[in-house]
Amino acid sequence: MHSKALRKLGSVVLVVLMLLVMPVSLPASDSKALVSAVETATIPELPLKFTQLPIRFNWADYGIVPEGRDQSPYGTCWAFGLTGAFESAIALQYHEKVDLSEAWLVRATGKLAPAMITSTSPCALREEGNTKWAAAEALIRVGQASEDCLPYLSATAAMCCVGSSCTLPSCPVKYRADSFKVVAVSDQTEEEIIKVKQALLEHGPMEVGYYTAREDYTDVSRNATVIATASVVFINHEALLTGWDDSLGVWIVRNNYGTSWGRNGYGYIKYGKAGIEKNFAYVTATVFDPNDIVLAGDNGTALGSESFGSNTAWMGMQWTVTTPIYLKSVEFWTATFNSQYTVYVAPGKITEAGEPIFSASGTATEIGYYSIPTGMIPLTPGYWNVQIKITSPDSRYVLPTTSDPELFFNLQLQPDTVFIRRSENAPWEDTLNIGNSKPIRIRLNTAGTYPVLEPSPTPLPLPTPQPKPTPEPEPTPTVSLAIFVTPSQGGT
Repeated sequence: MHSKALRKLGSVVLVVLMLLVMPVSLPASDSKALVSAVETATIPELPLKFTQLPIRFNWADYGIVPEGRDQSPYGTCWAFGLTGAFESAIALQYHEKVDLSEAWLVRATGKLAPAMITSTSPCALREEGNTKWAAAEALIRVGQASEDCLPYLSATAAMCCVGSSCTLPSCPVKYRADSFKVVAVSDQTEEEIIKVKQALLEHGPMEVGYYTAREDYTDVSRNATVIATASVVFINHEALLTGWDDSLGVWIVRNNYGTSWGRNGYGYIKYGKAGIEKNFAYVTATVFDPNDIVLAGDNGTALGSESFGSNTAWMGMQWTVTTPIYLKSVEFWTATFNSQYTVYVAPGKITEAGEPIFSASGTATEIGYYSIPTGMIPLTPGYWNVQIKITSPDSRYVLPTTSDPELFFNLQLQPDTVFIRRSENAPWEDTLNIGNSKPIRIRLNTAGTYPVLEPSPTPLPLPTPQPKPTPEPEPTPTVSLAIFVTPSQGGT
């Protein structure tokens, strides 16, 4: 079933790109040529760096990509695509192969980001699809348990829940996502295609949306090779992007219909076809810490943008602490590419803040979720606030937004929590009064230390070409907050 969606690598760098990239040719191949070329694809040897982008590359040739899974009979492609990207990131960053529970991610999304559900059905996430942004929100907050914790085929009823009814099983969680980044919205230009390829080499397999239709399927006698070629704007499905082949002018994707689909679960998407707004996105992984507590002023995620006639605007958040705790990171979504940010942390309410005790500046080159580490700042009892100045290269897209509760009836916004400032000298305004919120997250930590990852008993070696391609929760401390509080384990 298809989604009705809305719209570092860490310690080991396996591939380093030299920016001597040759232009990419976009051959106008027909479907028959694509099918016949499948039999002649060769396995490249993966060097430590490329002086130019190879003609063909596929992470599935190196044992990084998990075997094809089957989402049937439900509309959970958004969870399968993101899980595949996350599992691949863990394999690349931590040299460990994992099998994670898509059903867990569906349930965690229903618990933490139910605002994107536009149906009154309790099974909407399972039956009608969702966005990868909402799933990323859950993956970043509570991580993902293994498949044996909540097996997909036996979790039919477990995937029918919204909000507080979506309790999570008390299973061990080893990793969570640290970021979610969109490197290109579409693949209509050579520049976008090159950018996606570079990100694939640097970060590993990515989630991609596309339009799939029965008329796009081209069958061959032994095994169907599926080639998506429709000229449409919208998308209706999510899958895992693992590589490309310039000789065919295609992306290589692992789909979510099992290994009997396509060629061992793989198919092709023509460059620039099968949907314009594909939103090519990667995730990075980090070690899960049960001592983390994530605060949010809404139960949604980023959905659109807002501006006030200028390239610069401010967003902020305040909270209260009643017992000492540590500030681990300030996290937020961005609205467009190459947004410059400055983050300030200060004591007091946001409208009467004291001198900042922390600041950091940078450029968010990609659209997505950014985490700014603060170094475990000890917070004493009282009000605290974070202020984020955003300068965008495009005055139409400055601040991210969670959209309007009148349009998304499950969206809940907390008063006196999230604020905006239209310009440097303008007063702070409660976002509740303007009809939306800003997706800022505050990550606190009860211990003030960082987790130490135990070595995997069977670590995954560095990738080498294979002969053939195979296409208990910690108690919550006393923190008084007029805010959505997410204990990192997510409940029981």
